[in-house]
Amino acid sequence: MTDQGATQGAAEEPGRLWGGRFDAAPDELVQAYTSSIATDLMLYRHDIDGSRAHARMLAKQHIIRNAEAKRIIEGLDQIEREIDEGEFEISDALEDIHTHVEARLAEIIGVDAAGKLHTARSRNDQVALDVRMFVKDAIGDTLAAIRRLRQSLVEIAAANSDAAMPG
Repeated sequence: MTDQGATQGAAEEPGRLWGGRFDAAPDELVQAYTSSIATDLMLYRHDIDGSRAHARMLAKQHIIRNAEAKRIIEGLDQIEREIDEGEFEISDALEDIHTHVEARLAEIIGVDAAGKLHTARSRNDQVALDVRMFVKDAIGDTLAAIRRLRQSLVEIAAANSDAAMPG
């Protein structure tokens, strides 16, 4: 460990969220253990949708220029296509879906423009929004599955109305 804080080593790795006082990157096993990307991939649409909406809000409030918001949204659209088509590179070193999207957006539109997307929004804000949107969709999917199950049970009962059942 160094006494000089976040001036070198793992802290300067692109996309790394932590590690400012360490001279070296963590072991691959530690990275795999602390990474949530395997489950976070379920949130990618919600993360990208939330980021699009945030970019639009930043432009509407004149915090960023409309042209910057347009570039950010186009970059997010490209990332969504890449994930949909299985062409998006996943790495345990980037830990979560938010960091993956942020790092790829920086590659596509540049670090300065991509960095503006986090203006007035914390990582916790982003996670909370993504999870709320995911749960809202999951509730709708679950209710639809329950309706299908109920309909199937009614159809089976109607087809077997003369069958004796213990009661």
